This record gives sequence, structure tokens and C-alpha cells, in this order.
Amino acid sequence: MKRTHSLTASFVISLSSLLACGAAPDGTEDPSSAELGSSEQELTLGSASVSTVSKTSTALIGKPPIVVIKQPPIIWVPLATGDLVLDGVMRYYGGGTATLGLQINVSNIGDSPATAASGMVSINGTVLTGALYQYYGGTATTPNTVNPGQRGYIKVEVPTAMMAPCTPYTVKIDLGHTMQYGDASVFNNDTSIVTTVCPLTWTTPIGAVHLGHQPDVTVAGKKLGDIVSSVVSGRPDGALCSSCHNAGSSYPYHPNVPANAAQTIDPFLNISGNESWACSSNTWASQFIYLPVAKYPHTEFLKEVVAKWRDDGALR
Repeated sequence: MKRTHSLTASFVISLSSLLACGAAPDGTEDPSSAELGSSEQELTLGSASVSTVSKTSTALIGKPPIVVIKQPPIIWVPLATGDLVLDGVMRYYGGGTATLGLQINVSNIGDSPATAASGMVSINGTVLTGALYQYYGGTATTPNTVNPGQRGYIKVEVPTAMMAPCTPYTVKIDLGHTMQYGDASVFNNDTSIVTTVCPLTWTTPIGAVHLGHQPDVTVAGKKLGDIVSSVVSGRPDGALCSSCHNAGSSYPYHPNVPANAAQTIDPFLNISGNESWACSSNTWASQFIYLPVAKYPHTEFLKEVVAKWRDDGALR
């Protein structure tokens, strides 16, 4: 019988014969030869894939093309988190009532806003309900929200007898997991020892534990007495008090000190007349706090420090 082979088949047979030659030099080109090769040998022609014929086969068996589908790479997108952590200080206000307003300072260290109109906290084991607020200067436009990287506080009402100044408490926030979101790690840093604000004295280094929040860099770690005595500056421009208030100035407050020189100022001694910083009818502290900034450009940061010192009892 006359045999007809396609070009592709002939090419496969020729290659199969060559493959068989390496193992058996005496093989023939007959596709039914026992030396053609095993059925597991595979050749690729163009984009098609075919197998060599088995030892007992009398025809070529074609295989469909092998299609490899490339999957797009997996891109891991970080889970958005609103993660509140305690700042280590809290302040309370009010008096003469059964409860006090308590502000528990927090910061949002997540990458998304944290929002909570209501949430539970515990103070020394007492569970209280409060809400989240941002500090002045925060950029959140949604109520009860603190944006990432910004500070805020959780405000609760506490029994008056429960709180004392300058006292550490064990505080845990977000007991019901309603004030934060993200993976479970956002709830792992919700407990800390938090101290109520301490009295600020004339000789106390100014810190968050005195103001109830982190102080501005212009006053942080400095003593009010050193600022007033012109030992250090309490202003962003680095100016000393004596640069304006000195023996040669026309201001009502003009201690007997050369310009830009340091001199110890005692808060209980009269300076420039019958006024002292601590104990007179119209103290220099009160005038410092209330005089208009347009005339006396005292910074709000330093005014806050003087007011805290005065309200804490004007202690040396």
C-alpha cells in the first residue's frame, strides 16, 4: 500500500530516528521500529507540542498546545488602621460636684482617622463611657475624630472622690473595640499607666504631666523661674525676657537688670513697685496672662505655663 506522510510527521519521524540512534545505532527509519523512543519523549514544533510514538504504536499521537496562563503578581495592600495609644497623662477639671470631667490624652499612630462618638474605658478597673475628641489645631472635620499623626483625648465623667492630682492610674481604652479599627494589633497597646496632672512650681521642669499635654518646644523641659529670670528663652525667636524688660525699658514691668542679662527673680518679692509674680493684688502673672498680645507679644504657650503655675497655687 502506498504511504503518505505530512511534512510535520516526516520531520517528527526523522527527529525520532535521530533520538533512537543515540541508543541503538542499528535502528531503521520505520515509525513502527522498536527503537523509535519511549512514549514519554516530547518535541515542540512551533507552538504545538507532540509526543513521539510508543514502541508498539503505528501512528503519531498529537498533543494540544500547552497553554501557560500568567497570573498577575499579588500586591499586599496594608490594612488601614485607626490606632489610638495613651500619651501617659490625663487632666480633670470641675469641682464642687459629684463628678469631674476627665480628659485621657491619646494619639492616633495609625494611617487613617479614628472616630468614636462613644466608647468604653477603665480606670483602675472602673468602667466608664466617653467620647473621642481632637485637640485644638486638629484637622478632622468629622465630629469625634482624630486624624492620623494627631493628638486627641477621650472625655469621661468620673466620681470626684476617684481622682487625685499627680497620681498614677492603670488605664485601658476601647474595651468594646469600637474606637479603633484594623487588625488585632491595634488593640494590643491600649493599656498603660497614666498620671493625672501635677502642680507646676516655679522651679519645676515643664512637662506634659503638668500641662496635661506635651508642651511646646519653646518651653518644654525648662523652668518658669529660669525663663522669667532670663536664664533661658521661652520664645520661638530665642529672645530673653530682659531683652524688653530691663532697667532701661519703659514697660511697667522693668526689673533692675541690664538688657539681655540674667538675674534671679523670686516670685514672692516685689519688682518694679509693689507687685510680685505670686502674692500681690494684681500680680505680674495675671497681667502677663491677660494683657493683649498686640501690645505685649507673649506667646500662648508661655501664657498657658504662667496660668497653670498661678492656678496651681503659685508655688516656689
